[in-house]
Amino acid sequence: MIRNVRTFLVEKTFFISLEKRKKQERLFTKKGRLSQVITLSRQHGCYGAETALELQKLLGAGWLVFHREILEAIAKDTGVEKKYLKQFDEKTIPLIEEIVNGFTSPYITDHTYLVSLRKFFNSLAERGKVIIIGRGANFILKEGFHLRLVAPQPIRIRNLMAINKYGKSKATEELEEADSQRKSFISKLFHADVEDSLNYDLVINTKNLSFKEAAKLIFDASKTSALYK
Repeated sequence: MIRNVRTFLVEKTFFISLEKRKKQERLFTKKGRLSQVITLSRQHGCYGAETALELQKLLGAGWLVFHREILEAIAKDTGVEKKYLKQFDEKTIPLIEEIVNGFTSPYITDHTYLVSLRKFFNSLAERGKVIIIGRGANFILKEGFHLRLVAPQPIRIRNLMAINKYGKSKATEELEEADSQRKSFISKLFHADVEDSLNYDLVINTKNLSFKEAAKLIFDASKTSALYK
């Protein structure tokens, strides 16, 4: 049932007309409460998706998690195949590569990707009760409860080894590459530092926390945030 609702949102709410969107610019409900949006930034290897899904359970009926489905929306909007977007996701395209590949179609640039992200995230914010994982959502949606999960590198390497059955060398290489790409992605698209704690309402060090414990901490904190005021 949840999957059907999420698919419907990807296929339908993404294409709200500009005229209608202008009339819905303010992200407040009829009761004056902020649209219920949670964004979850995370360092690689911090169980971000698992934490979001656990938080969804705690928040209750109506809440949805958006992660990989974001690519489906961008694919529909740009006409670029999802398999290519996976290579681009939370990364940036070097300028020379944009120029060379720009002569082929379909193709996507950082700007096109950002425009699609804005459209989709604004549609989700209008819907409310959404948890958005990654992709700089906190820099697009100023209203909401913005989180970041962090942990020391050795802990994250250990997590990747456990999740993917990697050796330490491969896990370290993947982690360092992902950290570098995400930092570059946020810097280039939003001119911001992904590691700056001032960009978030709550930063959690998961060194000594399971993803279930982190989700419970977020759930408790969210009750005192503007989401419920």
